[in-house]
Amino acid sequence: MRQNDTDIKTSFLRPAVSGLCLFFACLLGFYLSLVVAGAIPDTLIRDNLESSAQTLSEEGDYPRILTGSEGGQLDNFTTALMLNIIAHSSANPFTSALMGEHYTDSDDNTLPTVEFAGSITLDANTSYQRYWHGWLVILKPLLVFFDLTQIRALFFLATTLLLVAAAALLCRRTSLLPALILAIGFCAVNYPIAAISLSFGFTFLIALIGTIYVLQKINPQAPVYSEMHFGIVFFMLGATTVFFDFLDTPIITLGLPLLAYLLCRHREIGSMGFGAALIKTVRCCMAWGAAYFGLFAAKTLIVTVFLDPGTLESTIMAINQRTSGAVTHLEISSYNSVYRNLRLLLPAWVRFWLVGALIVGAILLLVSLPPAQQRKLLIRPTALLLLVAAFPLIWYSVFANHSITHYWFTYRDLVVSLVAFGFIFALWFDRGSLKARVQRLRGGSKAGCHGH
Repeated sequence: MRQNDTDIKTSFLRPAVSGLCLFFACLLGFYLSLVVAGAIPDTLIRDNLESSAQTLSEEGDYPRILTGSEGGQLDNFTTALMLNIIAHSSANPFTSALMGEHYTDSDDNTLPTVEFAGSITLDANTSYQRYWHGWLVILKPLLVFFDLTQIRALFFLATTLLLVAAAALLCRRTSLLPALILAIGFCAVNYPIAAISLSFGFTFLIALIGTIYVLQKINPQAPVYSEMHFGIVFFMLGATTVFFDFLDTPIITLGLPLLAYLLCRHREIGSMGFGAALIKTVRCCMAWGAAYFGLFAAKTLIVTVFLDPGTLESTIMAINQRTSGAVTHLEISSYNSVYRNLRLLLPAWVRFWLVGALIVGAILLLVSLPPAQQRKLLIRPTALLLLVAAFPLIWYSVFANHSITHYWFTYRDLVVSLVAFGFIFALWFDRGSLKARVQRLRGGSKAGCHGH
């Protein structure tokens, strides 16, 4: 009995202690990295900042490129805010970056892109302390060498190369079909726009790096979810997401790595109890959520206690607004939130072709289903893939106001759902069964000819 009590305590205490150590290590590492980046002298980035400000001024707040739809819209407004914070981050490296200090001459603490150039040399007069602003750690050193146009090119190149690497690894672990599905999913949500609109790009980079890491570490001989301490991996994915993200598309950093793992380990998952597989999957989600929401709350409390007592109140007001605040002419509801995002992902002309693709896909599945014994083993992994497919819809329901107001970029969360349904198709599509059926048909037609 005592041995059982000891085992139970150990199983709970070790992860708890490890999690707390990792949590505080992230807090310290995040803060120190902001201080170091903030200490880079303004003189080293001045020329590239001014060039970038000129580019933003010429393009405007929300230019549309590649396509004329809202899905092809850049968020230069937020990019200008990011560069504004960078321009004022060295005033006091110990607090400026953490507080998001910048200059504004407007009532709502923002500065349009066309006015940003004139604010570079002015003293900060407001702050945007709600987020970590970890992107500053990457962007400020890059601005020493590159301007906005060049940084955009680097981000697009990095995202594309990581997508190719993830697809190649997925192909090696499974087959060509899942790799194509991943690439198609990214193209469906206009990933080039996300890559070059700096506030959107970081979550795509994190999601792809996480997916690649998961695919590299998979060991079919190990128990499911036992490789590389999965709780730590997803904790770090959640932590880096909250460090870099503006609440744009955070759920993809959880969904895409998890989908890749579920697909690659579907045989082992199919052979184990569904309850055990579900619990382990939920634990990964909890690790991600603990890091994401925990570090967001910790940053708010740190700033409230040491720098600005009003931060906690303003953050709570912002959370209430993002989850249930009113939007002009629109009812805040889960239905409207999901519908608005789906409508942008699937405009009328896409829905037309989608119906045809679904019909063709259904026919292919009917003629290529694996044998009955194998189908039984696909039920559990399929159920888990469906669970992950629902993540964006759950996110839209919780952050209804934000997802309705900013649907023109939050719709990219649906890449998780697209890839999940594609992986389910790949799971049930059996080339061996399809070939056997085709051969039987050929054999039957030849026999008919000989009979004539």
